[in-house]
Amino acid sequence: MPLHPSEGSSAVSGRVPSGAEVRVQRWSADERWLEIEAPSGERGWITARYLAAGRPREVVDSLPDASIWASPAACEAAVTAGDRLAKEPSRLRVGTWNLRWFPTGGPGGRPTHLSWLGCALTWLGVDVLGVQELTRGAESREGRELLASLDRLTGGRWRLRLDDCPSDGRQRVGVLYDERRAQISQVVSAPHLNPHGNACKDRLRPGFTARVKAASGLDFELTVVHLKSGTDARSYGLRRASLTRLGELFQSRTQALGDPDFVLLGDLNSMGCSGCAPKVSHADELGVLTRELAQAGFTLTPAACSHYYQGAPSALDHIATHRSMQEATSPPVSAGVCQVARCGVGLKAPEVAAFTQLSDHCPTLIDLDGRDLD
Repeated sequence: MPLHPSEGSSAVSGRVPSGAEVRVQRWSADERWLEIEAPSGERGWITARYLAAGRPREVVDSLPDASIWASPAACEAAVTAGDRLAKEPSRLRVGTWNLRWFPTGGPGGRPTHLSWLGCALTWLGVDVLGVQELTRGAESREGRELLASLDRLTGGRWRLRLDDCPSDGRQRVGVLYDERRAQISQVVSAPHLNPHGNACKDRLRPGFTARVKAASGLDFELTVVHLKSGTDARSYGLRRASLTRLGELFQSRTQALGDPDFVLLGDLNSMGCSGCAPKVSHADELGVLTRELAQAGFTLTPAACSHYYQGAPSALDHIATHRSMQEATSPPVSAGVCQVARCGVGLKAPEVAAFTQLSDHCPTLIDLDGRDLD
């Protein structure tokens, strides 16, 4: 079993015999690497696949009643009392959240609880939010109600922009933002991020790309994506096709704008491929995603988890920043139910109301320095 000098390193600093009992010193943020101390006293990093069992997770079957994610009433009480997720006023909070077939909840699902969603977004303090799985936009009754709720609760001026695909019940991607904090301009779809090369073909999604200009001076390019879901070989191949085109998108947009500051975010559905031969694990796909984005100049630090399915957490939603961005000084973090549960196992719908009335995904956030440093 090879030891590495740091997480993610391909260099080999030593070896540990298979079957040896080791002392775990710490885990990486994405839980794909861990630092160990071998029986010989030698220390180094190994990948989690060498463990006989994965990292044990806490079993969590409910949320604290006072959590804003436990009920609409708990959220309203917290926000009314002035409670918010801590944030430096000088920083711009950017996030991504798959809103689970907003606003209908999808086939067999419950409609989105609009006032709870507005309350939760207020508590999160997010300024610019990449959104996925919206079937209706700002022109709909539900869209207008959400924006009005956010304006009232935050004192802001909220806007919602979605991709150009037809509003015919399909899932769409876009940006929800407070124009008091940031302006959105130069909005274009990226049709080639739909793996079929056509923005709306087969009801898959294009990329949504826009220029973000914060009131405090920071500006950057933002691309929101929602890649194909599924652990079958075809779905995995479609995700791979979309990812190979991200480098092309980055080059074309930065050449046109003359600025390499770039944030990529969204539901990348990095769930692995059980139907492939050989099989691709969730961790394997995360590794491929991290390496390929690194080759295109992006830094991806996966959150511990961002989604729950049948009680099991996984990391599907990501934020990657280009390494040129001096304003990105801290890694993304998962919020919502994922943060409260610390990615423990056991949480399921309908026992967790947020999964059925908001989303089975968790918001993922990053705080950027509000100043333009380059």
